[in-house]
Amino acid sequence: RRAADHVCEAFGDDGIQSVGGHPEIEPALVELARLTGEQRYLDQAVRFLDRRGRGTLPEHAMGRAYFQDDVPIRDAGALRGHAVRALYLACGAVDAAVETGDDGLLEAVAAQYDRTLARRTYITGGMGAHHAGEAFGDDFVLPADRAYSETCAGVASAMLAWRLLLATGEPRYADALERVLYNVVATSVADDGRSFFYANTLHQRVPTEPVAPDRELLRFSGGPRAPWFEVSCCLPNAARLLASLGAYLATADLGGLQLHQYADAEVRTRLGDGRAVGVAVATGYPDTGTVRVRVTEAPGGEWELALRVPHWAEGAVLAEPGGARRPVAPG
Repeated sequence: RRAADHVCEAFGDDGIQSVGGHPEIEPALVELARLTGEQRYLDQAVRFLDRRGRGTLPEHAMGRAYFQDDVPIRDAGALRGHAVRALYLACGAVDAAVETGDDGLLEAVAAQYDRTLARRTYITGGMGAHHAGEAFGDDFVLPADRAYSETCAGVASAMLAWRLLLATGEPRYADALERVLYNVVATSVADDGRSFFYANTLHQRVPTEPVAPDRELLRFSGGPRAPWFEVSCCLPNAARLLASLGAYLATADLGGLQLHQYADAEVRTRLGDGRAVGVAVATGYPDTGTVRVRVTEAPGGEWELALRVPHWAEGAVLAEPGGARRPVAPG
């Protein structure tokens, strides 16, 4: 809190009229406001968001889009520039929009992410087409052999998809989260957990050459997973997401419980009205298509159990207690 107080003082209305070069403090300030109830932290996050895109940072060789300082957040058509910076800034914008009731800001970020998913995202869910600038390309510029798809960008995309799912209730964001979790985040780390991909290239034109474990891997594109990089952001980022994965599986509201992701799990929580509910999930998903959900704790009265049907799962069937079976559409 002392550090945040210094930030609010140094960058407040009467302080330095600029922003940080790497957007991360915005979601941190909103989260601190939620935790402490202190309005000044939320106000400062909003200040940083409003200042972004107005050319307050120095020129950069990759252009102002590298720092997300080229266009105000509300005016952008899609995510652009440095992919990780763009996604973290969008996370902060969603957080602030939810806390302040700013529907216009939320709608703007959702539209940018939707267009980015449709036009600037690899089939794996990876984001970032250019090694130069670790950046998004233009619409439909997605070279397979030069894909950057940084692991950090995959983690940040998962964070943004989760926020938009919570803010809108739209299951397509749970689909986006699932895609990037299985195809970027999970595959970036080796099975033994001792090496990782910084960038996740889709197509490699030359054979992989092994690197000695005591040597640092100096290039990002192609090659084997590395035990470490001089820029070590991706490995702890992936560890943080995997450690908190349980928080991404389910939500509860006044009327019931919603399961968004499928994994072996026990979920126990309370509905918005205080009633306790619990379910146990057993599955080999995605290797097998069967997901069994057993209610382990149920309150008195009616409540709703909602299960996401993945967008790709045409022909899915819900088997209910008693033997009844019926088709269910994606959504």
